[in-house]
Amino acid sequence: MTPKSGWTACAMIMAAGSVDLLVEVIATNPDDLYEIINRRIRTIPGVRAVETFTYYRTHTQRFAWAAH
Repeated sequence: MTPKSGWTACAMIMAAGSVDLLVEVIATNPDDLYEIINRRIRTIPGVRAVETFTYYRTHTQRFAWAAH
């Protein structure tokens, strides 16, 4: 996904379990979050459900990816 107005997709994770794909989106306001969820993600063929989790605060976030 490419950045548009006040949001960006910063991570896409293929997962095993109750969901197949996790997408982390950073939105600058609720209207931008609504736009990405309801007008972009929900309209993708094959998407059956969308669940959101709001981060109130991030205490530690480290990006130390090993080169392979």
